[in-house]
Amino acid sequence: MRWLRFSKYFSENGWDLTVLVPENPAYPIVDESLMSQVSDKIKVLKVPIFEPAAMFGQALGNQKGVAFVSDKKPGLLQKVAIWFRGNYLIPDARRFWIQPATKFLLQYLHENPQDAIISTGPPHSLHLIARNIKQQINIKWLADFRDPWTGIDFYKELMLSKSADRRHRELEKSVLTEADVVCTVSPQWASDLEQLSGRIVEVVGNGYEFNLQKSVSQTYPTKFSIAHFGSMPAARNPRGLWQALRELLTEIPEMKTDLQILFAGNVDYSIPLDIEAHGLGEFIVNKGQVAHHQSLELQNQSAILLLVANDTPNSSGILTGKFYEYMNARRPILAFGPEGGNLQHEIQATSSGDFVPYGRVDLIKDVLRRYFRQYKEGALSVQPRNLQQYDSGHLAAKICSLIR
Repeated sequence: MRWLRFSKYFSENGWDLTVLVPENPAYPIVDESLMSQVSDKIKVLKVPIFEPAAMFGQALGNQKGVAFVSDKKPGLLQKVAIWFRGNYLIPDARRFWIQPATKFLLQYLHENPQDAIISTGPPHSLHLIARNIKQQINIKWLADFRDPWTGIDFYKELMLSKSADRRHRELEKSVLTEADVVCTVSPQWASDLEQLSGRIVEVVGNGYEFNLQKSVSQTYPTKFSIAHFGSMPAARNPRGLWQALRELLTEIPEMKTDLQILFAGNVDYSIPLDIEAHGLGEFIVNKGQVAHHQSLELQNQSAILLLVANDTPNSSGILTGKFYEYMNARRPILAFGPEGGNLQHEIQATSSGDFVPYGRVDLIKDVLRRYFRQYKEGALSVQPRNLQQYDSGHLAAKICSLIR
């Protein structure tokens, strides 16, 4: 979504953009409706890819790859698949695309010289393709880290051997030091990458194409719905929220009539079980995976938009694209994460909702009481500030200036 949005603005910033993609990828999620957003000014190249995803799909049920969101308790086969992915598919399961894509690009660039190459990961195999090109021809290279590499929240779950861990770190260091420009999505992650590389790392947030004329959401919510969109792995389970809701339903009985806990996206099996254990099972509405345009409609119809940073060591730098998308709905964002992290700063700087540190049930209850009162009064909305600086067009212009 980050680069789909950025790509639309390259032509107006003076660049012709060519994009290389796999011809036959095994994506866990496909949304064909997004094709309408691909600019007709972009040239798209395709190279076949071999992925061991079919084998992993068998291990993980209906998943098309190794993932850390499961609709059932992980079994031995899934653990073996994750171990194999971490120790033998280095840096990731797209490693078998590195050589074919490199070979194709070297020939293509010989016949069609370009000024610069951009790689964006994960998957970090794409950085290694760009590194190969950089090492063989004179071209400038921007490496974009949408998520960390060895600092990713599930890195320790890969069950790496010492040699595999060392190889991951060597490859990561080579990308960070050999690229002409490195950028990432948040100040904390930039600081982390700077410590690894000893160089300046630029910050370019994920952003969104905001409707800057929008004053309020078009549809006022018919339920007091607390809605989460996108994947919710176990590390994002806001346990304090379920406890707070259980207590509030006793304190404010009328909330039972209006409450709804809505999910749109993949949800780890453990989270509905946790909600049910708090006596809230009757309030769950699970839409499953929905098309992006449907997700936007549901956001506009929700009362509160739930945003949870993974409760992991690197979470201070988490600033997902979903945060910016949420702001466009003009519904209050209820965000959970580490105190003092980038998410807390951005929530407060934009006045887009409320931030609560992990586990502060007392604060969660205070926020929900206020939201419920506003909801009943027909006044539940927010007007985020300073949206222009987070607009995808503005951020794409920054990317283009870095390339120059």
